[in-house]
Amino acid sequence: MAVCKNSAELREIAIGEIAYHPQNPSVQTGVWRDEIVERIKAWLKENGAYPQEHAVRVRPHNGGYQLVAGHHRIKAARDAGIDRVWAWVRDMDDVGRGVLRQLYLFREERARHENRPPFRVISNRALVGLAAQRPQNRRELPRIKGISESMARRYGQGLLNAIQRGKEHPLSWKDRPRSDNNHGSRPNGRPAPAAQARFEALRQWRNAKAQERGVEPDIVLNNQALWSIAILNPHSRQELTGDGLLARWQVDEYGDELLAVVARAH
Repeated sequence: MAVCKNSAELREIAIGEIAYHPQNPSVQTGVWRDEIVERIKAWLKENGAYPQEHAVRVRPHNGGYQLVAGHHRIKAARDAGIDRVWAWVRDMDDVGRGVLRQLYLFREERARHENRPPFRVISNRALVGLAAQRPQNRRELPRIKGISESMARRYGQGLLNAIQRGKEHPLSWKDRPRSDNNHGSRPNGRPAPAAQARFEALRQWRNAKAQERGVEPDIVLNNQALWSIAILNPHSRQELTGDGLLARWQVDEYGDELLAVVARAH
């Protein structure tokens, strides 16, 4: 029986069917964190394969799968001769991911207004269902599992507005913040140690925030955005919005926390 979580299905996949994402920073630069790869390879040689709790994340692509998260794990597995890995497979497209991001932000705003935990406002499963099915009017909202008639009356227009915003702003790789800023980089393209330290601190913050909110890390901020922040080393909210680094909603939502993480990483 397949295991499912938040509309993703856990499957064991042949590693040959999995392609790296072309816009992953390590794939783009050819620079991998060798110490991580070697540590994972050593673990794999001792244990044989990844357990399910270390599953990578992929999405269907060109008859196979494309990595969303877990590039170093897959590289290490290939180097170690592992044939199959566990993966969470999510079929949601870029529009659905954009809708999910807007629904997540709407829920956050309502949770702050009502002084309630976000999952008490609308469940994660309901958000995913809304993002996948994208109802067009209030009558269709209660058809989504987890959305009651009373919730449709209370939040209906806000949910519909969030869905529309997400449709207009898909969350695709080509639309994500650029990482062409090279402040703090070495001549060979490898980020300087200080920038790497900031990236790791930002990544840990992002992953914790995503776990707290019950969403995928990319819904909070993707790795390209984290690298851009780590390399820029900003000291103000204005710097975070400069040159299209982050969108205004991202700065409003996370700006102060990001600046604090960067400052602590020095």
